[in-house]
Formats: sequence, C-alpha cells, structure tokens
Amino acid sequence: MAVLAELYPGLRSVFIALPGKEPAPLPQGQSALSGRGGSVERLKARLGDVSDASSLNRLFDNAGRTRAEFSPAPPAPAPVVADPISAARSRFAEVEKLLRGRGASQRVIDLTINEAVRQKADPLLVLAMVQAESNFRTRAVSSCGARGLMQLIPSTAKDMGVDDPDALFDPRVNLRAGVRYLKWLWGRFATLSFSDLIKADLSGSASAQKAVAAYNAGPGNVRKYGGIPPFKETRNYVAKIVRTYKELRQAFLSAV
Repeated sequence: MAVLAELYPGLRSVFIALPGKEPAPLPQGQSALSGRGGSVERLKARLGDVSDASSLNRLFDNAGRTRAEFSPAPPAPAPVVADPISAARSRFAEVEKLLRGRGASQRVIDLTINEAVRQKADPLLVLAMVQAESNFRTRAVSSCGARGLMQLIPSTAKDMGVDDPDALFDPRVNLRAGVRYLKWLWGRFATLSFSDLIKADLSGSASAQKAVAAYNAGPGNVRKYGGIPPFKETRNYVAKIVRTYKELRQAFLSAV
C-alpha cells in the first residue's frame, strides 16, 4: 500500500479516511491515477523480469530469506570408523574368514586378536605381521634363530621378559613379547596412535612404516638411515605388511 501511495498520492483519498468520515471526493474529471504521467509504465518496468506467476512467487518468497538460508550446507561429518581395539568380535568375522583361507587356525587368530586388544595394539596390524613373520606357524624358526609366531630372536625376547628361548614356541608367550616389542618400537617411530591407524591406513603413514621396518631391520638401522633402510629384505617386508594390512582393513570395515 505504501508503494502504491507513493506512486499515486491520489489513492489516499480513496482508501484513507478519518474515522466516521467519508473519503474526500476527487476533483471532477480526475481519476486516482491522474497526474503521474507514465508511472504505470515505470511500475511495469520494475516487474519486467517477472515472466510468470511462479517467478513472482519466487520473487516474494526469496525476499524474506536471510543470507544464512542461501549459504551452502555444511559438509557432512566424516563417517565414524570402528576402532579394532575396542570393536566387538563380530566385526572380525570377515577378517577371520580371510585368514582361515590362508591356512591360519582359528585358535591362533583368536590368540593374536586377544593379545593385541589386551595390550591396546591394532589387532589388524599384529595379524598382518604374524602372517608375514611365520605364516601363523607356532614353531617356525628362521636362519638367524628367530622363533615362533612373531619371529623373536632370543636376545630381543629377553629384553621383553622372556628368558627361555624355547618358551617362544608357546603362542601366548610369543605374542605377549612380540606385541610388547612392537609397541616399544611404535612409541619411538610412529606419530599416530594404534587407534588412528585404521583411519589413515598403513600406506598413508610413513612414521608407522618406520616402526614396521624397525621390527625387521632393528631400530638402529631405521635411525641410521632416517627411515626405511635400503635393504631389499626390509623394503619387501614393509611392502608386504602394508598390502596385508590393507586387505585385512577392507575385510574389517566390510563387516556390519
């Protein structure tokens, strides 16, 4: 009404009257639109961009919206990734199936997962290392005298609290010492926690790969070369762990 009154003051005499009084009459021969010379055309021009009724509706609808309403929606939060350390055992069903297909016994799989969880290490990483070290054979012995599931040499095992080398053939003892040693290396080389490894994937963390390399080549060599040593065996070992971890991670994340 204010806009129309501004354009056509004569309309005030038609629509506005004092209480109890009739509107004042217009001069004879004059209409409410008289005297504006082209105002109607200017009003039409202001609405020239409105091509149809739906456009007019949008014009008035959008006029009352705030800047925030036109702002892009915030990005969706990143999906929550289950932590293998605290996940229910049912989440490992596909992992166990995959490893059984590679010759691992359910007993050794269970012992490995349980010990990793007990020490708050990533079970998927420990499983990948057991596969690479001994292929889940509890009595495996290497040419340098490393023994058992996680292929600990007696001197390293002693540092981890195992004095009897033959005790390393006991899978519980071997896993306990092996995971302890892995955690010790992890604290010196890795810059992310075991819980964060599942999110980054081993292939995405150079520092985690240093810890894995140190398990194979020794921490002294990793420090000496400032990363994975240029030994073919160690580089192949790290690549194998990265590949196996990726496979186990995919199996773990596929479980409902």
